[in-house]
Amino acid sequence: MPGLGTISNVICIGLAADASMALIPELSSLSVRIAFLVSGIVMNAIATSMYIGAGFGPGPRDGLMTGIHARLGWSIRSVRTSIEVSVLLIGIDASKIAMPERMKAITLYDVALLAGVSYQTVSRVINDAEHVSARTREKVQQAMAELHYVPNLRAQQLAGKRTRTLGLITTDLALHAPSQIVSAVKSRAAGQGASVLISMVEQPQQCQAALQALLAQRVDALLVNVPLDDPHAEALRSLATPVPVLFLDVSPSAQVNSLVFNAEEGARLGVEHLLSLGHQHIALLSGPESSVSARARLAGWKATLAQAGLDAAAVAYGDWSAASGYEKGHVLLSGAVLPDAILVANDQMALGVMRACAEKGIAVPGQISVVGFDDTADSAWFSPPLTTIRQAFREAGERSVEWLLSPSGGEECWQVQLPVTLVTRHSSARRTPQQAEREDLAQQLRSLALLAGQLARK
Repeated sequence: MPGLGTISNVICIGLAADASMALIPELSSLSVRIAFLVSGIVMNAIATSMYIGAGFGPGPRDGLMTGIHARLGWSIRSVRTSIEVSVLLIGIDASKIAMPERMKAITLYDVALLAGVSYQTVSRVINDAEHVSARTREKVQQAMAELHYVPNLRAQQLAGKRTRTLGLITTDLALHAPSQIVSAVKSRAAGQGASVLISMVEQPQQCQAALQALLAQRVDALLVNVPLDDPHAEALRSLATPVPVLFLDVSPSAQVNSLVFNAEEGARLGVEHLLSLGHQHIALLSGPESSVSARARLAGWKATLAQAGLDAAAVAYGDWSAASGYEKGHVLLSGAVLPDAILVANDQMALGVMRACAEKGIAVPGQISVVGFDDTADSAWFSPPLTTIRQAFREAGERSVEWLLSPSGGEECWQVQLPVTLVTRHSSARRTPQQAEREDLAQQLRSLALLAGQLARK
């Protein structure tokens, strides 16, 4: 039996000849001849693709478009347009030819067709199996590139080629700490052949829905970097069982797997640094009252000040952003007495505080010292460079992945506190004689005000 491609050529040539005889001479132009030539090519491709579709993989309807695409390398739009023009010219009802609105997904069979190999060979190349020659591997890879074929990860998993997947629930990635942890998690997971699905939430109350959505995608383990109270964290752990969950922003008292920084230790280092410089009138800018880590830092500051027989000069609460640091900085700087120093719960808010100082003409560190918390990548480039408490976020992200992917990843109540360190730069300095005089004057004024109040009551 003659090949369908040959038959189609004969038919198209015959149609072109009959049509040419019927046309008036004025229309026998180069453009008409080109149209018939295109018709012949397309019809050849149609016949060939239908033949391929019937015997190799996709059915005739799907094989029509895919076969032409593979045979001629045309885009789907070009194929559709060419067929429509061709069938119009040769008098076929275009509605009789089924053309899908969009090309079907490229499959192993399509790659095998273009490469001239079996679909089993394509599968072996994708799975990096042995016993495939370099030349055959190159042909298959070239076909995959030409067809823009991407292996189906889920199908590979179902077929037994297991790729572990981690689910990560995180707070706002515009903030330094969460973004650094996410970057480290993705990098370390990729290095161990695992993928990461990320769900970002704005409020802790959204964690349950995010966790359920990730569990529905069959993740192997979960990482939660959202500030959670003990009952909330423990409820999420129970909901996720038996999938292991590791929390990065909870209290050490929570009965869950956790890897956290020692917030109290960081707070102590900041206060002791300022006390060593002679500062005693110290204001505090905390993070949100709803944040576990913010509350821990504030409690650590107050406890260390109390041990030195001091109270905070003033306390304000920001939302971790530089804008809130700027706003609350103006509040702290507007009191009757200027504080010697300000302890800030993160570096981004510290940047806002320093901007407020600059606008009020208050020199840092000449008139006031500022100490941050986190040690972001930009903190060394503030003006002046910021003294801060360093938390190793990349280490936290990497160790989280290592534990979750380890054989002991389901171990109950694995709890680790990572150390923090003081990084001394130029935003803090020793208390000057002028500051001491100002403090003495302020103390005298407070004493006079107290005396005046007592006299008034008499």
